Amino acid sequence: YFIPNACVFSNAGISRNRTESHDVRFSFDNGGMFRASVGYLYSKDRDLTQNAFATAPPLTAVPTAPLNPAIASNYLLYVVLGQTVTENEISSPFAEVSVSLMDGKLRIGAEGRYTEEKRYQQALASGGAGGVVAVTGLAFNATYNSFTPRLTVDYNLAPDHLVYASAAKGVKSGGFNTTAFLPENRAFDEDTNWTYELGTKNTFGNFRFNANVFYTDWTDQQVVV
Repeated sequence: YFIPNACVFSNAGISRNRTESHDVRFSFDNGGMFRASVGYLYSKDRDLTQNAFATAPPLTAVPTAPLNPAIASNYLLYVVLGQTVTENEISSPFAEVSVSLMDGKLRIGAEGRYTEEKRYQQALASGGAGGVVAVTGLAFNATYNSFTPRLTVDYNLAPDHLVYASAAKGVKSGGFNTTAFLPENRAFDEDTNWTYELGTKNTFGNFRFNANVFYTDWTDQQVVV
């Protein structure tokens, strides 16, 4: 763009974010063979992002401070090109239990978490400088539910020699294709993986040796194209 006697800017997104998170947990461990805990996590966040086109007079000196892109009066012309609001709400109960066997040499553990995530996204009405630009986008809603277990086994071969193994499921939440034309393509599913680990930890006097190996089986991987 060219505007005589003015500098032209296309500023980056201005974001206003509000987040809250709450976690409660109850644990049991009396030094015996059983340990357990149970809890609940709740979190919610809201993000409002704005992009604007703005022009300002040419600089006559080195600025003493940056222009605040959130204050329209700093500019000759200020047009809001787009505003997007995103909201996420997560509810997640979880529990874990472990048992110690063979005089404490062997410990077997199991964990599990259930997660419900509600996602919302919409392009809000925008338009600065008398409504030069005015666009209102579609509202996107989706709810994702997942269960993620984890199993662990630790075995002490000797006081300074440990072998361990684990298997765990991971989940990455789905999201939105905001430019998709067909409604069935506007939300995409979660991707999941199972990760397996086998390792050992050893101490030989002043020498320490640790090693492990991972294998991950990834399903429905999300790829940006």
